[in-house]
Amino acid sequence: MSKKLFTIGHSNLIIEDFIALLQKYEVTAIADVRSHPYSRYLPHFNQTELKIELLKANISYVFLGNELGARPKNLSCYINDQIDICTGKWIRPVSTLDDGRISLNTCSVNNQEPQPVDILDIPLSSNKGSSYECENLLILPGKWQKIRQSLPEPLLQYCEEDIFYSQYPKAVPFSFLNSLEPDQRRTLQLVKATVKKVHQYQDSKKWEASLSISNKQQLTAKITDIVMIEKLNKGFSLKDKECLVTISLAKPWQQNNLDKLSCWKLIAGVIELS
Repeated sequence: MSKKLFTIGHSNLIIEDFIALLQKYEVTAIADVRSHPYSRYLPHFNQTELKIELLKANISYVFLGNELGARPKNLSCYINDQIDICTGKWIRPVSTLDDGRISLNTCSVNNQEPQPVDILDIPLSSNKGSSYECENLLILPGKWQKIRQSLPEPLLQYCEEDIFYSQYPKAVPFSFLNSLEPDQRRTLQLVKATVKKVHQYQDSKKWEASLSISNKQQLTAKITDIVMIEKLNKGFSLKDKECLVTISLAKPWQQNNLDKLSCWKLIAGVIELS
C-alpha cells in the first residue's frame, strides 16, 4: 500500500466539511504544524477542539508546531501592552515597583523604545504579582528582543466585537472588578473602530475621542496613547479613520468622597487601518 503526504489549510470551513475533505482522500493522521494552534474566530480549529473531532472520525492528531512551525515561542505583539500571539491573550509586563512601571532602559531594544505592532521576545515570569489585573505578569531579568514588525491587518483576529463591561459606559466600579474571579478581571482589549469625533479640552489640553464599534456600540474616552497625542497636537486629523484601538482600564480613582472608586475606560493605543 503506497503512502501519500497531503497538505491542507482550514480556511473558514466548518469542522464537518474539513473532516469530510480528509475522509475523501482517506487521510488517517494529521500533523498540525501551526506554531500557535489557536483561532479566535474559528474555535473549532483550536488544538483541543480539533483533536477531539479528529479522533471521533478515527483520524490521529499530532502537534509539530514547535518543530516545523514558522514562528518562535514566547513572543508578544506590542500594542502599548502586549498580546501573546501563542494564546491570543493580553499580557501587561510589570516590574516589582508599586506602580509596576518598567524603565525605558529595561524595555529598550537596540536603544529604541518598542513601537506599535513590534513582535517581541520578552522574559516573563508566570507570577502575576500582587495586582488585581488578570493580564499582569512580572518581567524577568534579561534583554527584550525584537523579532520583527507585524502589519496591522493580522491583528484583526484578536479584535472583539463587544466592549467589555458594557453595563458601565465610562467607568467600571472597582468593587465590581474585585467581585470577579482573579482570571476574569480584564483590563485590556482590542477593538476595530471608526473614530467619529475628536475633542481637546482647553483647560487640561487632554484629548478625547468618540468611537463607533462594528456592532454599533459607542465609546467616548480619554486618549492616553502618547504617540497619537503628539500627532493630534501637531494638527493630525483622526476623525472618520478606521483604527485598531486598545481599550484599557485606568487605575482605581475616586474624584471625591461621594463618588465610587472606579476604573475609567481609556483609549490606550491607536493603530490606523485607513
